[in-house]
Amino acid sequence: LHTVAQTKEENSMNPAAELSRWDDDYAVDPEAVKASENAQYPGIDMLADGDYYFAVVEGLLTSTPKTGETIFRLILRVTSPGIYQGQVLERVTFFRTKPSIDRLGADLCVLGFDADKWTPKAGRPFSKELPKALPKLPGICFQGRKVTKDGEDGKVFHNLYINRRIAGTAPVTHAPTTGNGKQQAPNATVSVPAGTTEEIPF
Repeated sequence: LHTVAQTKEENSMNPAAELSRWDDDYAVDPEAVKASENAQYPGIDMLADGDYYFAVVEGLLTSTPKTGETIFRLILRVTSPGIYQGQVLERVTFFRTKPSIDRLGADLCVLGFDADKWTPKAGRPFSKELPKALPKLPGICFQGRKVTKDGEDGKVFHNLYINRRIAGTAPVTHAPTTGNGKQQAPNATVSVPAGTTEEIPF
């Protein structure tokens, strides 16, 4: 007969033996998967106004938890040296107005996509091409400008303008990193004019 101590020792040497007792009961919790997929990151409002370098972590077409409204989530990591370096955040686009969708298309053009050709006439409708672009987004680097603007009734709008793509790609990770040699921004001072389009208040 095996003693408890012997059984524990055997299991420590063969983890599969210990895990096998869950084989019949194992089942993925779909709610946990959904919660993970909808995990939210800080928004661009956390950044002080100014110019930054970013790396795209992921682009997601998902829905809001409460209303089920389709949204586009651009998950970014700040690569500029400084207090925000390594911070992961997201910029959300709602598909509520034509100007909002048009601006998304313009941003994708800046990032290197031929989004100006996503038309039914060309046989490449926006609804089909945007999902195809998502797997190509991770690792893309760009320079952007965070701008805060005051709106009506005391509302404050936080905008992130994508100004230009930067050559090369960055490692993709969702985890915030420290500024200890992680994806340094180019050693150059870049002066880029603010975007000419307005963020649509949502």
